[in-house]
Amino acid sequence: MVGVAIVTLFTVFAASLKTANAKGISGSFTGDLAVTAPSFGGGGLPPELATAIAHLPGVRTATGITTGQMKLAGRNAQVTVLDPVQASSVLDLHETAGSVAALRPDQLAVSQRQAGSLHWHIGTKVEATLPDGASTPLTVGALFDSRSLVDDYVLPIGLWAPHALQVVHSAIFVKLAPGADVASGRAAVKQLTAGYGQPAVDNRADFVKSQGQAITFLLGIVYVLLALAIVIAVLGIANTLSLGIHERTHEIGLLRAVGQTRRQLRSMIRLESVIISLFGVVGGLGLGVFLGWALAEAADRAAGVATFTAPVAQLAVILVLGGAAGVLAAIRPARRAARLPVLGAIATE
Repeated sequence: MVGVAIVTLFTVFAASLKTANAKGISGSFTGDLAVTAPSFGGGGLPPELATAIAHLPGVRTATGITTGQMKLAGRNAQVTVLDPVQASSVLDLHETAGSVAALRPDQLAVSQRQAGSLHWHIGTKVEATLPDGASTPLTVGALFDSRSLVDDYVLPIGLWAPHALQVVHSAIFVKLAPGADVASGRAAVKQLTAGYGQPAVDNRADFVKSQGQAITFLLGIVYVLLALAIVIAVLGIANTLSLGIHERTHEIGLLRAVGQTRRQLRSMIRLESVIISLFGVVGGLGLGVFLGWALAEAADRAAGVATFTAPVAQLAVILVLGGAAGVLAAIRPARRAARLPVLGAIATE
């Protein structure tokens, strides 16, 4: 039950993270194509690539986003840097006040959640220290809700570029011209980016899906580690059955004496093992779903990064595997019980 509860907890929480992530990205990304650098060791994408993509036939807009570190109000902060006008055609940050597209070089946009915690509002003056050490006052010019593709702070590229040693995009979002074929546009962009380290070029659906792969990868690692707990659980069931058979040797001998066959005895032991394992699995599923819901709710309230989701198919697989584990655990005890000499078993006290 403990092993299954832990597996279920991580399964539910990962599904909740992926649901929130997919909803957030699909609601924020309004472009047609996304060019992203490899996650590990891929570096970034040069601004020249965005310019080259923008000049391709059938491309309406190609703009990149950059992430960086700076100080805001004396605190270290990670910021997203973009071209406000061009980004508005490929991103919808769900502004609650002001407009990201209208940001001036002396303004920044802040997420509604972060602004609420800092008691900032439209017009609030914030002292900023840029990467080269230059200090300048900024004004909060927009508030937004969607943080799936940007950080809590968004700065215009016109403010950032003169003070950054190098501007490198983490992603380039592409909006095709009306009526342009997405498959053809993707092929053209992919051909162009081949000389830039072959970054991933995804359409909108594939991009949304790819953003959840990191969660799936981490969940896979957790499953490998938790497999040890399941192995221990199977051994525990097998030991429990072996002890039970030893304690019921006399009873087993009497059942054999009144006509129970070895096959029927093995089936009885297997069924008992399945019942034990299913009790543990069902209890673990219930406990794991409850803990997953509690963790998802806490993550949603704290950071808005999870939407409770119970993946029925995966939970059904866990249930079936739990029953199969019971059958597996019963193999050796059932064979041992079937081989007991009938008269010797009856004579056992």
